[in-house]
This record gives sequence, C-alpha cells and structure tokens, in this order.
Amino acid sequence: MVIIKGNCYAETRNATSTSCEILREMCIRERNLTITEVAKGLKIARSNLWATINEHSGISPELAVKLFEAFGSTSQFWINLQKKL
Repeated sequence: MVIIKGNCYAETRNATSTSCEILREMCIRERNLTITEVAKGLKIARSNLWATINEHSGISPELAVKLFEAFGSTSQFWINLQKKL
C-alpha cells in the first residue's frame, strides 16, 4: 500500500505542527497527491480523509497504522502528535 515512501515526520518544520497539518502539507500537498489518491491508497473513504486533514476529526490508531504503511513514518509518531492536541 505504499503511496510514497519518505518520512513525513523527518521533514517537520515546526514543533507545534498538528498531525493533521503534517498530513495535509508534508504528506499530501508537497508530494502533489490528491485527497482522492491518498484515500484510495489508504483504503478509507475520501470524506474521512478530508475530515482528518481539515481537523474535523483526529487520527485514530487504525489510521496511524495506515499512514505508517503508506508514508514510511511510524504509527507511534502519528499517535504522539494526536496526543499533543
């Protein structure tokens, strides 16, 4: 299910970035991916991904695992960022 291997978290620019911001900016936009492409790769509904990247819902442990598999980061990274909120 790898969409783009390359750690999003290795590129974090701001210690106060939320998990949703990192997903939106560094994992999707900077890689010129669409929400639809990423949702298909993650095997989740586009509306669920949209809600997550627009900070209407958080990153669940299940989504954290999918993000780890897709982008090469660790699932614990996403969970830790979510806890920051």
